[in-house]
Amino acid sequence: MGTLIDGTITGREREVADMMKRRKVQILYVQETRWNGNKAKETGAGYKLFYSGCTEQGRNGVGIILTGKLKSCVLEVKRLNDRLMHMKLEWDGKILNVISVYAPQTAYTEEEKDDFGKQLDQEKINIPIEKLVMIRGDQNGHMGRNSQGLERIHGG
Repeated sequence: MGTLIDGTITGREREVADMMKRRKVQILYVQETRWNGNKAKETGAGYKLFYSGCTEQGRNGVGIILTGKLKSCVLEVKRLNDRLMHMKLEWDGKILNVISVYAPQTAYTEEEKDDFGKQLDQEKINIPIEKLVMIRGDQNGHMGRNSQGLERIHGG
């Protein structure tokens, strides 16, 4: 699995498919796609993109790209909004829930951030405890300015 945060991959679908093949990524979570609407489309080389965008051009958007082997394993796609998408797959006899997220940035209000968190929590609550869940994406977390003790991972 992998995550790609990219302004948009429009016109670069083949490049992304090649990258997935080279790195042996079977499920790629994409954020900040900037696409409109809710669709699924073939991206080339057997890969399929499922996405959830917004009505405003150039904002938000999440998606999941699957290999040819996995695209036939999709049981359900729930496009909750332009920041949350939940896909249910049957993989090797097990049900796998994959959730692509793109959390609101610091410029958003606390209410908007709380609403996002509540939506994500509600989606997790609806998944039976014995099922596999993979949540990936841009959670827009911030660690603060102090990098003391975190120099290897925090740029200040």
